[in-house]
Amino acid sequence: MFYLIGLGYSIEHLSIGAIEAIKRSDYLYLDSYTSFVEDDYLNYIRSLANKEVYPLDRSSLEERASVILDKAATSNIALLVPGDPLIATTHHILLDYLSSKGIRFKVVNNLSFLHLVYSLSNLDIYKFAPPFTLPYWLDNYKPTSFLDKLKLNLEIKMHSVIILDINKELKRSMSLQEAYATISKAQEDRRLNIIDDDTMILLMSDLGTSSQRIVYAKLSDLIRMQYSYRLATLILPVCSIAEEEALEKYKLKG
Repeated sequence: MFYLIGLGYSIEHLSIGAIEAIKRSDYLYLDSYTSFVEDDYLNYIRSLANKEVYPLDRSSLEERASVILDKAATSNIALLVPGDPLIATTHHILLDYLSSKGIRFKVVNNLSFLHLVYSLSNLDIYKFAPPFTLPYWLDNYKPTSFLDKLKLNLEIKMHSVIILDINKELKRSMSLQEAYATISKAQEDRRLNIIDDDTMILLMSDLGTSSQRIVYAKLSDLIRMQYSYRLATLILPVCSIAEEEALEKYKLKG
């Protein structure tokens, strides 16, 4: 049996179903590619199962996944995923492989970061546009299509959810300075001006953890504060009067 288990982001998110599946498993693996989990949480799982948890990187989850998945034909294997396990397309591919091999599996869902973004932002859930990622630029990969999404969302008065790409080496989302630098270069290339220093942005970082932070301020002020985080999402809101009032409690003071 293969268990695909969502962990949420803190110990209190761990469900009874997840605990039972973890205890039942012969081998525990952690997806350390698509997200992160706090060390205290991971240590709790180790003590709960009395087993080691083996982290898997991108190649282990993609190119070499069959080595682990095939073991589920004769053993109980669990893949632990921060957040909800079916948010990332990588995990859907794993389930397709298991189905093709006739190997049984069970999915244990949990909170995703998007659930937390929508519920904690105080914004109207019906006004959220589809989320998108702001990627790191590479020498041969410098996409600017995210600007089209921002522009459209502003025109149709929808909130933009900008997921900051993850730096795998530093094990954190891109910094606000990096994000603004990428946006600025893209805007210069496209001769657009959608986001500038005075744009009001809702920063939502490390949601559901002990380091959770939610701040609503001008982008320049957010950058000036030099916030540190592991996972972060930005929202460019298009607020009604009621929504603007609801964001007051998140406004940067001073």
